[in-house]
Amino acid sequence: MATTAHYSGLHATLYPHIASFMRYVYLVAFLFVSSFAYGQSIDKITAKKLLDASQMINQKAVVLIESDTLLISTTLNKLTHHFTEWLRLNPHLKEDKILFNKIQLLSKGSVIRADSIARVLKLKERLNYRIGSLLSAGNCFAYNKLTKKELVSVRIIDYSDSFTVCRKYVLDNYVVIDNVLAVY
Repeated sequence: MATTAHYSGLHATLYPHIASFMRYVYLVAFLFVSSFAYGQSIDKITAKKLLDASQMINQKAVVLIESDTLLISTTLNKLTHHFTEWLRLNPHLKEDKILFNKIQLLSKGSVIRADSIARVLKLKERLNYRIGSLLSAGNCFAYNKLTKKELVSVRIIDYSDSFTVCRKYVLDNYVVIDNVLAVY
């Protein structure tokens, strides 16, 4: 019985301090979480026209992304030109060189599947940046498999939050790629 009385007395003494501390913890947690949830802002939205099917005829195709819903491809000539220029300006990016060399090795086949070449996480990340760059330049062909229609444009959404600057590529309301451009 004395233990219960002692416990209730201790509880009564500590409760206001614990309650005050917990309110403080909840406030800090709320502010921290809300800075992520409400801190994102859209900086710029642009649209870029994509290649149409006629520009892919008699060209060697490179499948960049394929899912049950979308197919995104480009021509080997456009991809080679893109990589050559990119590597000329950024010769220090060894993963991009490795990725380009792998694509060139497979260029002797009828269809090149870039998405299957990049099996290592770092190469997949670099491929996403290169695909984003090709989409930004309008050097891709996109096809919606569900609607059986080619897509004529890509929406490019630049956005930021408290810690990062990002770019989203949206085709037919599907976010295809979401790249982090900078971290503060």
